[in-house]
Amino acid sequence: MAHAPDSNETHEPIRPLAKRPSLAADTPIHLQVGGRRFTTTKETLTEESAFFSSLLSGRWENALEDGSYFIDADPVLFEHILRYLRRGVFPLFFDTAKGHDPYLYLALLEEARYFHFRYPVFRTGWKRKVIWKLWKWQTQQNNTRITPPIGTNTR
Repeated sequence: MAHAPDSNETHEPIRPLAKRPSLAADTPIHLQVGGRRFTTTKETLTEESAFFSSLLSGRWENALEDGSYFIDADPVLFEHILRYLRRGVFPLFFDTAKGHDPYLYLALLEEARYFHFRYPVFRTGWKRKVIWKLWKWQTQQNNTRITPPIGTNTR
């Protein structure tokens, strides 16, 4: 049964939080990602990611008691994302016996979408091109014909 408001009840008006001072660009930021702790700077995180720009904007009180930030993500994939943010190096998931791992690339790209990257390297349309090129390269290396990955452009 729904609770009907009592005319005698009073409620506190909702007030926006006062904007907290913004962190300096070179401030060390500690992140808790899937049980692992990562340390980087605000500038590294916010330069390409709308997610981190918003998280570290000072608009919300979202830091944990120790000052770190909880990020619900895969720590293995986040390590590659952080390396990309630091140095612009896109990860290479390649094993000499198995070749490229297109599913790991897809998982990485989905994580990157979650973090709202601004630049095209992590945008959705790019995903199909990467997987298609990896598949094509791998079939040429193996000199075999295998079925292309589902959802890729076969041109």
